Amino acid sequence: MPPPPKPTEKELAVLRKKKATMVNMFKNGVLVVVHTDEQAYVAEKVGARGIIVGNDKRKDVDNKTYIAAASMTTVKDVLGAVFLPVFGRIRQCHRVEAQMMSACGVNGIDEFEGMAATGNDLMPREAYKVPFIKGVKNLKEAFEAIHRGASMLRTACGVEEDVYKIHEAATILRTIDEEIQTIATKTDDPTLKKIKEYKESTSESLVDQVIKNKKLPVPILADGGIMKPMDAAMMMRLKADGIVASAQVFRTTEPDRRIRSLVLATAHHKDAKKLASICEAHESFGPKTRSAMATSSKILVSAPWLHENLKRVKVLDCSWYLPFLNRDPKEEFINGHIPGAQFFDIDGIKDETKHDLPHMLPSPQIFGASMDKFGITNDDHVVVYDTAGVGPSCRVFWTFRAMGHKQVSVLNGGMPAWGMHNYRTESDSPSVSPSHPSHQYTAHPIPELVCDYTQLVKNIGLLKSSAGAEGKQIVDARPNDRFTGKAPEFRPGLSSGHMPYALNVPFTDMTTPVDSKHPQVAVLKKPEEIRQIFASAGMDFYRPVITTCGSGITAAVLYVALLHAGIDEHSLALYDGSWAEYALNPHSEISKD
Repeated sequence: MPPPPKPTEKELAVLRKKKATMVNMFKNGVLVVVHTDEQAYVAEKVGARGIIVGNDKRKDVDNKTYIAAASMTTVKDVLGAVFLPVFGRIRQCHRVEAQMMSACGVNGIDEFEGMAATGNDLMPREAYKVPFIKGVKNLKEAFEAIHRGASMLRTACGVEEDVYKIHEAATILRTIDEEIQTIATKTDDPTLKKIKEYKESTSESLVDQVIKNKKLPVPILADGGIMKPMDAAMMMRLKADGIVASAQVFRTTEPDRRIRSLVLATAHHKDAKKLASICEAHESFGPKTRSAMATSSKILVSAPWLHENLKRVKVLDCSWYLPFLNRDPKEEFINGHIPGAQFFDIDGIKDETKHDLPHMLPSPQIFGASMDKFGITNDDHVVVYDTAGVGPSCRVFWTFRAMGHKQVSVLNGGMPAWGMHNYRTESDSPSVSPSHPSHQYTAHPIPELVCDYTQLVKNIGLLKSSAGAEGKQIVDARPNDRFTGKAPEFRPGLSSGHMPYALNVPFTDMTTPVDSKHPQVAVLKKPEEIRQIFASAGMDFYRPVITTCGSGITAAVLYVALLHAGIDEHSLALYDGSWAEYALNPHSEISKD
């Protein structure tokens, strides 16, 4: 893998300008060190400005731990999970790792002090199209790093990642600032000698620029295991331009709220009153625990994961079929299902007051009573699946989320994926002990995740009055021929077509065969593929979305797919009645292409 070609002076000027524009976005912001795509997603949704994929620790032949560059697999996963700039961490001055990281498509490269430079630093940083971050301990190192192409600096606090070294980070910031003020204001012989040394080892114009402006020409970030808002604010007052948040925050309770407190403290570091409020809230987040991340559920789980964790979760078969298919999901469940699973009847656990609509969201009371019959409590991690692979189970996933139950996951590939691995199944209905009265299920509905007819019509009015520029985007999961009005709806007497300004992303576009040997096993596509599909349909990822379909089933497939693609759930809602409710109303405006 050859290094990037040496650019011309004109090309260098353009590259420097582009890099400077990018790194300036991190001023007064927080970059978060992560080790998984899930952590990156959490950091993005609470306001982080960027992501650093942390070092990979490995074992050598003597079983000793050594520090390597960030895992390329993790880097690609993170790039696919977030929209933020992603920096890949490499060992200091490691040219091959820099080339590999650049080839992965990162937005920047962070050189970590895990491996000291040997001999001369010959890394051609300026030739790369992405900016480099380099750790420094004093002004001399800062001058050298900038002279050798670093676009951003951070405090270098040792070779071990994420160690709590707040004092050392503060000392580095104070040292650099004091050294800058000295060369900018004093003219004694020792100072002039120091200035001459700086100019001889780096660049005369660079040193003169720092003396004139009394500050570094590139941002410097405070890094040293920062996890507390008061520490972030202190670093900013010591003239740091931004903060690097430690990955250790993900080993605490409520990492999302902790990162958010760092973001707020960094932005409001000069406001003592706001800082006091931020720090007070931070103190209420609960004790640190090494297993905190293990309690947060994934959106998707694999069949092997479920097989390994079967005794630690509650499993629901949520299979459902269109009426004209003449299939009985309950009978198929009895004939064979995942061990311990229970059957969630989508057409039975519903709002029974809506007689003309097939399976509207049940009331909190009906949902809670159903969970009690299943023996499911508010603290249980629930895994839902279906026989389609990724289909009706998404509707039940959304139902749980709408009832405030966050610990729910979809079995990616469903029952076909379970069968692909030849895992054991059971027949007959399982015997379940209902929840004890002291552990009765209590739903905590989240209305923002549910869109009703009145809200939808109001939103359509906003879209129409702004020519689609304002309001929530409406994305329809039905097949294109029904969306355009060229094919009839399944329900007799129901017009086909679509809502004004709606976009069409057929739910079938969200899945792909797991591999060529098992074409019957449909799994969700990769996050980057899903984002490309929605982008091609005209969706703006920075505007909220309402998903809809025929009756509210496949709209949930889009809902789960968007979560999988990294969209913040606070930006999503599902139109519960969907086309069945909308087209039945004589006042609804129907568009046809």
